[in-house]
Amino acid sequence: MKRRTLRSRAGILVILGLVVTLLLFGCGHEESVAVTEEVANAAAAAPNTDVAASEPEAAEPPDAADAMEPAEAAPVESPYASVDGRIETGEYAHEIRLGGMDVHWSNDAELLWIGLSAPGTGYVSIGFDPVDRKVGANYIIGYVADGETIVRDHVGTRGNLHAADTEVGGTDDLLAAAGSETDGRTVLEFVIPLDSGDPQDRPLVPGETYVIQTAYQSERDDFISWHSRHGIGEFTLDPAP
Repeated sequence: MKRRTLRSRAGILVILGLVVTLLLFGCGHEESVAVTEEVANAAAAAPNTDVAASEPEAAEPPDAADAMEPAEAAPVESPYASVDGRIETGEYAHEIRLGGMDVHWSNDAELLWIGLSAPGTGYVSIGFDPVDRKVGANYIIGYVADGETIVRDHVGTRGNLHAADTEVGGTDDLLAAAGSETDGRTVLEFVIPLDSGDPQDRPLVPGETYVIQTAYQSERDDFISWHSRHGIGEFTLDPAP
């Protein structure tokens, strides 16, 4: 009898243990679920803390064209900008009159600007630093025909003769030229190097004084007609700046 009672009690205890275990397991599971849901809700409410997103946003690179575009440069005036076939007041540093022709000039360390104005509608010319009469002089001669300016670089050959530099082993060293005919006068402007390196040209040195020869033809547009009037004098170049 006692033995049955003990077995019954043992069975009851086992059953009670199972019930307690189930109750504890169920509560823990529910707690675990509750904690998991709370963590999930908290994570959803929190701001995005992803590493990539938390890094500072890189500045947008400038457009390639903008990055390569240089700063706007100040305009640079061409040294030949005034060579337009018109001689304005104050355009040149110096002026003289030789043989009825007005001679204007300016120079820097390397270049010589010349403006010639003579009566008539034929050619005008000037020669620099002759050796004897016209021999050796660097001549620039030109005229305007039908609105076109024709200019040549010549050299004095013998006596009163001259020829194109290119015909006697030299080069045409005119850098710019322009002319006009207005009110019965011919104007010729041009630029040449002071020292072209051409063996047919005599070098000119800033600060020095040289003989110059002028001539013009009142009617004929060519390079061979005898001049209507000529003159001879001197001009002095400005020292190199």
